[in-house]
Amino acid sequence: FWTIASIRTCSKHKTPLIVAAADDSPQMVHDFSMLLQPFVDDIDRYVDTAQYREPSDLETYLENRINGDRSDIWLSSLPAYAGARACEIIGATKFHGADVMAESLTEDQWYEAGQAGFEIAVRGAEEICGYLDHMQQKFAETRHAWGPRQIYGRLYEWLAHETDDTAYDELRKIVTEHAFKTLPMGSDDEIFGQRPEKRILHSIHSAHLETGSHPKRLRKVLRTVGLIDEAQPRQSDERILFRADDAEFY
Repeated sequence: FWTIASIRTCSKHKTPLIVAAADDSPQMVHDFSMLLQPFVDDIDRYVDTAQYREPSDLETYLENRINGDRSDIWLSSLPAYAGARACEIIGATKFHGADVMAESLTEDQWYEAGQAGFEIAVRGAEEICGYLDHMQQKFAETRHAWGPRQIYGRLYEWLAHETDDTAYDELRKIVTEHAFKTLPMGSDDEIFGQRPEKRILHSIHSAHLETGSHPKRLRKVLRTVGLIDEAQPRQSDERILFRADDAEFY
């Protein structure tokens, strides 16, 4: 299992696996003995400093799956490598924020991210949507302009720009449907190349753009008809949402 990137713990010895060589230059990659020589020369230090660590639930799941164990959970609808990477990216955004820089994480941090993401993804689409709700709530605390990139951060960037692998289409579908249902997206907005067939939510800002009604007037009318509560008027125009079907008044 040591050749599988998402398995970072030896299940037999209960210790983190060590990257023995990271030089992937063409002139070195096939010279196994030369690449390992510096590691071998210092192997006693690695043995002496080895720490105890149980495999994460993600690693255990991957080993069982590779060994032929079958499961009908949502995660198993993805190829093993795709399920593993999805867990890691989701977990990385949970631990390190939506805009986490993946290349900055250590092997130990990826181990923690994989476990955190697995705890979400193993419960399926509903739990993933619950986590996306959490990402929206965290974003609402900022003053940034809204958008899938800003809200879903690295998860969106990864699925939109860093891989075109269709193995992740089921995860893209979950994020897309969540965006259509919970963000003020209309026919001019898109995510992963998809546009909503019908607008579900408006914000004051999107209603202003669509109808020409002044934002201050919209705020006043929305409060009068009970579509926003007392706390919402203190939020920005992009963050005050209401159902498009309930907004025939404008």
